[in-house]
Amino acid sequence: MPRLPDLLTGARARSGGCLCGAIRFTVTGEPEDPHICGCAHCSHRSGSPFQWWTGFPLTGLSWTGEHGEPAWYDTHPGKTKRGFCPVCGSHIAALDYGGTAVVGILVTALDDHRVDPAHVPLNQNRLNEAAPWLAPAATRHQEPVDVHVILRREGLAGPEVLLSRRAGQVYAAGLWHLPSGHLDGPHEDVVEALIREAKEETGVGIDPADVRHAVTVHHRSPGGGARVGVLFEVRRWSGDPRILEPAVCDAMGWYPLAELPSPMVAYCRAGLDAYQAGQQFAVHFQEPGDPIEFEATADRLRLVASAGAAPDAPGLQVREFAEQAVGCITSWTDTSWAREGSRVWRARGGEGGEWFVKIHQSDRFHNREVEAYRSWVPSLGPAAPRLVATDPGLRAIVITAVPGLSLHGAVYRPEEQQRLFHRIGELAAAIHRSLPALPGDGATAALGKLERHLDAARDHLAPGDEDFVRQVTAKADQLSDLELVPTHGDFQLRNLRWDSDADTLYVIDFERSERGPAVRDFVRLADAWSGRPDLYEAVMAGYGRRLSQAEEEHLAVHQVLDAVSGIQYGIAHGDPELVERGRRTLAQLRTACSSGSPTATPEPTR
Repeated sequence: MPRLPDLLTGARARSGGCLCGAIRFTVTGEPEDPHICGCAHCSHRSGSPFQWWTGFPLTGLSWTGEHGEPAWYDTHPGKTKRGFCPVCGSHIAALDYGGTAVVGILVTALDDHRVDPAHVPLNQNRLNEAAPWLAPAATRHQEPVDVHVILRREGLAGPEVLLSRRAGQVYAAGLWHLPSGHLDGPHEDVVEALIREAKEETGVGIDPADVRHAVTVHHRSPGGGARVGVLFEVRRWSGDPRILEPAVCDAMGWYPLAELPSPMVAYCRAGLDAYQAGQQFAVHFQEPGDPIEFEATADRLRLVASAGAAPDAPGLQVREFAEQAVGCITSWTDTSWAREGSRVWRARGGEGGEWFVKIHQSDRFHNREVEAYRSWVPSLGPAAPRLVATDPGLRAIVITAVPGLSLHGAVYRPEEQQRLFHRIGELAAAIHRSLPALPGDGATAALGKLERHLDAARDHLAPGDEDFVRQVTAKADQLSDLELVPTHGDFQLRNLRWDSDADTLYVIDFERSERGPAVRDFVRLADAWSGRPDLYEAVMAGYGRRLSQAEEEHLAVHQVLDAVSGIQYGIAHGDPELVERGRRTLAQLRTACSSGSPTATPEPTR
């Protein structure tokens, strides 16, 4: 397999032929794995103790002489054939059957074999079959080094990277890959090479200070040649990327990291997959017969953990971001919630500080939480964390740590529970009054996904549940508007922490925060007071007022939608707690309605 960087720098043409000139050829690309071989076939065929071979892209081979192709002999029937001139008998080439992408060329058949340093053999094959008096061609294995630039920007669907598509008479034509190249010589380091290649291929200018190491990949091609690729991330550059080598590149564009295009060079895809996984080193050793383009069924990527990272620490970029914000971090503890998409770590500093580092699963959640921290959350004072730093590209935030234990699953005496729920009502009131209310917008609840959620949840609904859901939601458009206030969006016990020593209740996790009716924050909290009128009364007392009739009607619609959504999500993501909570909510609502109450909330004393 030829060197991937040569795809971008242009394909140098080399010529050669047989002794008499009847067979002539040209090859493009750089030599791959030049070596000598002293096996029985090579020595018998040539009458010499060894033959001198190198590889080139098969797509870059053209037979140009008057006799066309050489004559072929099946050296290994059904596996390999060797080409020779039928006039003078000169050996020229070797080709494996089975759709190989590489043609072997005898270096002595090349016109420039005496002066081109790229032909110097790097190793000797079949040492056990070589003549015993023949000294090895090389005692050390050598591999080329290439560089790849990950130009990264933030797009509408998340982080995007620049890719280009190969075209023309080059290896991997039609496949997508990163702009890349190889070192020009020992005078050039990898950063210098990266900056040069990016300028030559895309026209962008890169400052060395903006180059960040992303991942190193040890790669072996299906043809057996190995190399080391170093991928660098760049988030700031000058100029607009454009095609500067149209002979070998026919397209260039930005693609979301989460939706990389196909077909793509497997080597390049392996590097980007390792990069997304937050690993600094990976091995990608392909086997003979593997496709050049990425196929998930033939993925050979193997990630190698870094010694400097704790097993439960975030990736390098997130660690660097956090330390730039708060200084040296000496320990990391993964505190992610046991649900898909939750990525949260407790970070402890060298001087005793403590923070939480969170990565959001989408730009929407990231933007919501950051906006909440910057607008209404500060009005809660010590009852909420403080935003320390944010990185939109990483979708990461650093926040101060708040003490206490989660109320989720905690057990307290009834009188203590009442006091806690009174404090919960006070905290809800503080959230809803943190900014002036705005007039309602006419939307009572999000009904657009109801049918899809019902389709997914139907097999887990009790008899009559679907009819009940439709009856409740059918009245949504008839409900009067409610004022829009800041809402937490996921106001439930797991996002509330109680510090009994400080007698303080804290609220965390604002990624679902948005303007909405105040009852939005009682949807999931209602499950905690179900069957406990005393806890409902405690919340309302702390809130400072009872829910109006209109709010209770809105609350019922929100609860029904949240229950069905939770059931379908729990089914899709293997979360039985969400499924059970949704089923329980529907049962409670139906019981309340059958007893004459319009919602699952206890009918308050008027």
